[in-house]
Amino acid sequence: MGDRRRSPPRSLRRRLACRSDGVGIVSRKSKTAPPPAWSATFAEKAEITVALYGAQARSPSDLGAWRMWIGAAVEQANGPDVCERARFVDAAGWMNEVLILYWRDPLEHRAWLSSAAIVSWWGHDDRVLGPVGIWREIVVVPSARFETILSEPAIRIGSGRIAPQVEGPIKTHGYWGSMRDRLPVSRHDALESDWGEALAVRASGDGSGRRISVRAPANLALIRSGQDASLCSVEEFSEYQRSIRPVLERGMDYLRDHPLESGCCACRFMTEVEKDGEPSERSFGFAWFLTLGDLERWSKSHPTHLAIYNVFSRYAQAQGADLQLRLWHEVAVIPAGGATFDYVNCHDRTGLLGFFPQTDAS
Repeated sequence: MGDRRRSPPRSLRRRLACRSDGVGIVSRKSKTAPPPAWSATFAEKAEITVALYGAQARSPSDLGAWRMWIGAAVEQANGPDVCERARFVDAAGWMNEVLILYWRDPLEHRAWLSSAAIVSWWGHDDRVLGPVGIWREIVVVPSARFETILSEPAIRIGSGRIAPQVEGPIKTHGYWGSMRDRLPVSRHDALESDWGEALAVRASGDGSGRRISVRAPANLALIRSGQDASLCSVEEFSEYQRSIRPVLERGMDYLRDHPLESGCCACRFMTEVEKDGEPSERSFGFAWFLTLGDLERWSKSHPTHLAIYNVFSRYAQAQGADLQLRLWHEVAVIPAGGATFDYVNCHDRTGLLGFFPQTDAS
């Protein structure tokens, strides 16, 4: 964007400087140098499309038709540049199978989304019947509202698989507020929500037999934060499973189960799976926050995240130069009109259902 090098307005500088979480625009020096980090970056005017397509059922055996359709759909013309698969058990105890899709070109995504193969199956009356719910969450994000961080430059997961370049080691990391500093838009925008400062109590209502679209407010923040243990030695993987994974799961469960306190609308801790459905040694949390500020506050001060930070610090120190666990994340702040949230035949604890205005198209 043309104003990337301009200083932010004085009123914005004052608001950011006064934030209780200490987030600012200028990098702060630390007595201890952080480990190096890299960032997968995009062209200045690029737009990144990220789409989650999911299906939920009490029994995984009911998901066969979904697997067949989505497997064929991603192979259609104008299909995604990146297709990753994952699964998780949600707060209601339902199995969810998810495809995480990325497009370089939003026009190709729109062509795919409007194709007969997608429209006819998604819109068929059978989708609101039976034991399976389906959902999709789609965002189109300008690169100025998108940032990534990688513990190694060779990591190619998620958006990193379509990014034209990797920069680093970067300076904007290793301090509270660096996530915001890596978003070019933050230099002139406080990224506040037009919804208000807090989530309201989630409205109840069964989504079974219904087609519901949710209209989310501007500046909703998403984070996909991953862990890749596939290169770890047997000893390191065992230690990761023993010391880090349980603490990580507790943090993700807290965000999932305490939306009003955390500002997190939805959090899913997923295990990546291979194309044949076999589980991998990669996992990630995918979470929606009302604002970037809510994500920052949880990261900086909540006991569940501090526990993750502290246990990893001890783990990394113990592994030393032999550390093979790879970490990465991608964060986006969604502009007004930049997201689609559709839920078909889903239970009422799915995604963003109940938090924001919604349209019932049943």
